[in-house]
This record gives sequence, structure tokens and C-alpha cells, in this order.
Amino acid sequence: MISEHFTQQLPLLVTADGSVECQDSPHLQESIVAPLHYAEVFTALQILSPCGTFVIKMFTLFEHSSVCLMYLLCCLFTEVSVFKPATSKGGNSEVYVICRQYSGFSEWKKVENVFRKQFPFSQINDVAMLDYPDIPEDFLECHLECCKYFFTLQTCNIKRNIYYYENKSHKQEIIELKKQVTQAFFDNCSINPIKKEDFVVKSGILQTSVKSHVKNYPKLSGSFSKRCNGVKSEGVVLQQQVKQQDLKLITKPSKKFWWNASHCVRGTVITDINSSLFCNTDVISLYKRTVPETYHSTPETKTQQHPETLPSGLLHPTLLSILTSTTTTSVIQLDHQQPSLSFYDDWFSTIIQSPITVLPTTTAQPSSADLIFVNLSSSTTCLWPELESNKYLLQLIVASTSTLNQDGTLVLLLPSSLTRYSSGLLYLLTTHFKESWLDCLTPTDIPPAIIFVATKFKVKEGFRRNLRLLCEKKNEGENIVELFPVTKLLFPEATLRSELARCNQQCLRHHINLYNNL
Repeated sequence: MISEHFTQQLPLLVTADGSVECQDSPHLQESIVAPLHYAEVFTALQILSPCGTFVIKMFTLFEHSSVCLMYLLCCLFTEVSVFKPATSKGGNSEVYVICRQYSGFSEWKKVENVFRKQFPFSQINDVAMLDYPDIPEDFLECHLECCKYFFTLQTCNIKRNIYYYENKSHKQEIIELKKQVTQAFFDNCSINPIKKEDFVVKSGILQTSVKSHVKNYPKLSGSFSKRCNGVKSEGVVLQQQVKQQDLKLITKPSKKFWWNASHCVRGTVITDINSSLFCNTDVISLYKRTVPETYHSTPETKTQQHPETLPSGLLHPTLLSILTSTTTTSVIQLDHQQPSLSFYDDWFSTIIQSPITVLPTTTAQPSSADLIFVNLSSSTTCLWPELESNKYLLQLIVASTSTLNQDGTLVLLLPSSLTRYSSGLLYLLTTHFKESWLDCLTPTDIPPAIIFVATKFKVKEGFRRNLRLLCEKKNEGENIVELFPVTKLLFPEATLRSELARCNQQCLRHHINLYNNL
């Protein structure tokens, strides 16, 4: 199958850098990795061009599996060298076997049957591929000398590491030596600082005040197969790491934020999410590995499985107090064409204990409303419901801000807010409300939703006009990637990004747990 991809021109260089997690049995590393090494060599020799070069990472070369493999490589290549690069830690057994000048398919055919008899190499540690008399004595002597050489280097490095670990008095000396080596590298390679005028982010805020979203939790451990088999337990572990936090009021920048539709960045339509500035990458990766697209059920299925009404205790006490104490003479729920999770509608009506008028966004809006509820929690079958709900989000926000009274309240439910587009719209809303909060609703056995609550709306016709203009352009087929540079969300006292990250991570983890409990 692989050789079919190289029908026109064979590669002149093939590298094999694979390995298997052996932390639990480091003394068996060579045997554990042996089947993988054989598979790598078996594949490389069938696609490598004559006179080409093959590089494979190996470890200790003591076992019969390594001896047989090294001998066959020597038969098929003019020159075979064992090399340990300076960037490889001296205390480990990692080495690279560099094979030059491949003899080609004519020689490969002579040994192909020897390989195929062992395929798929699962028993390679039990039965040697070659008999002892088949391997010349001079090769064995050379191979033994090579093993002794790298064995000596590794043991010396391990003894040195133990010595410096036990003798802390050399710590400062080592630190100074590291500085000298680093400076020598900078000098020799002519590495200079980037000029301030060439910074991508001129303020330097990304380097100083914002924590990385790539790694907030320990990386997953264990072999690849163990991780595949234990993916459910990983979801449980990640869920256990979630700690209930107090809500933080969404802060606004001290300087006035001016925005209009010309600030928008347009681009291709987003069809998948692999990372986000507003969520830990490990959580996104685990979600994609765990939850298939078919997990998201239809509204009818969910309605049959779950009660119509959710408990009022689902909402954070701070938000519950705000909604129950708000005096409302008119409450409107804006409807749309996207399928939403209807049990959140019933739950919200029990919270505010007031009659709700449901209006489609296509209907002419009334002159005023004290509270507007928008439910975009999605029950679509796609893996990322947010990408579907984003199609309606701007239109619903335009309708909400056109209808909402001065000092009114907006409640918005979203499936997530991982994209710069949705997070940018939320930020724009926070700048036109006195107070706003974010939280994640995670009811038992029911899909989660992010709830955005904003109070004391400040009516500004310019803001409404810019939103309508943006909505008109979007309806003409333009896809908006972000509304303004994302650095606007990263001012030192900002809380929107951290709150979005908290809610998004809780939302994805809840999805993982729901799927694991099916």
C-alpha cells in the first residue's frame, strides 16, 4: 500500500524515528521496540531508491533481534554507521543507525523472504531471524565492539549525573557553564533579539501577562495502546481536575474601546477545531478522540430520555440571585431555525417565573423588552455545534440589542465559545452592559451549555448600526473569522479569556463524561 504512493519517483532518504513507551520496563526496551524496528526496516527497504540513505533510531543492540537486523542492513548498504547526536541525552541508550548507498531491489529480493517469514514480527524476540552460523565472525566482533563503545559512554554519563546530583556544591558551576554554552551558540550563529518594531504583538502583552493555553495540565502518560484503551478513564481524571470556582465579573479595558465593522477579518469557513485560545489544547484533543460525531443526539431523542424541567440549583447562586431579583415587565425569547435543546427553555421559565413571549427573529421586534433570552444550545449531530450556532449568533445579537430596553438584561445560551468570532461578539456585548458573567451549565445526563448573563444595557445607536451593517455583509456570503485583533481580549486585568477557558473546558469535559456513561 505504501509503495503505491511512490510509483513516479522513489525517495532518496527514508527516516524512522519511532519508539514505544517503556517507562514501566526500561530493562526490556530493546525487546519491546524490536517489532517496530523490523516493521520500519521492512517498509523502508521496499520504497527506498537505489543509492539512497536510510536512518533509523534504535537503542541498545545486545539482543539477537538487533544483531540480525544490523547484519542484514550491512548486507544491503555499502556503509552502515552507528551515531549518537549531541542533542541526544548521554544517559539514555538512544542511537541512530545511518545506512548509506542502498544496493536496491535486486539485493532486497534475496532477503525479502527472510523478512516475510517473520511478518508481522510479533514473535521476533522468541525466534531469531537468522541462525548463528549465518552471521560471519568478523561482523560479530565489530558489532560487539560497537555495543561496548556506546555502553561505556552511557554508563559514564549516568555515573556523572549521579555524582552531580549527590554533590550540590557544583550546581552554580553547572549553571555558569550552561550560560557560557548558550552564549557561544548565540555568538556562533549570529542570533540577535527581534527589534520592537518587528514584534507581531507590539505591546508584548502575550509574553508577560497571559498564561499559555497549550498546557495547563500534566500530559497524558503511558503507552499509545494504554492511552487508547484507557481513554474513558482519562476523561474521568480530567473531569475530577475541574474545581468549582467563584464567578468573576467580566472586566472591561480602562481605555475606551472603539469598534466598527471595518475592523473585521474575513477568511475561509471553519469546519473543524483543533486548538483555541479559549480552551486547554489537551481537553480539545481528548474530546476529539473520545466523542464521535454520532454522539450528539436529536432533540426528540433527548426529550424522551430526560425530564422537561431542570433544577433551579443548576445555576450559580450569583446568577440565580440576579435573575430572580430583576424586575421585568416584559420577557422575550428570540426563536430561530436551528434545533435547540428545548428543556433549557422550560428550565429558564421556571427561574424567572414570568410569562415569556416567543418571537422569531424574522418578525418585527416590539419597541422594548426588559429581559431577552436566546437559546443557542445546539442538538445538531456535528462534532462542533458552535460552528453551526455561529451562523445565527450575530443575527440574534442584532435583534436583541434592537429590542432590549435601557438597563435591560440579556441571557444567552451557547454550546461553546471556542472561536475568535463568538468570543469577539461576547466581548462587544460586555462593553455595552454594566455587568456581565459567564458560567457553564452541566446538568446530569444532559448536554451542557455556556450561559452568558449581562445586566444594565446601555443603549447606543452607533453600536446597533455597526452590528446591523456587519450582519448585512455576513448575509452577503462573507465569512468573518474575527471581529477585531484578539489582543484586545488580553489586556492585563482581563477576565473574559480565563472565564471562557474555564467554561469551555467544563463544557467539553461534560460531553466526554456523558459519552463515557452511555
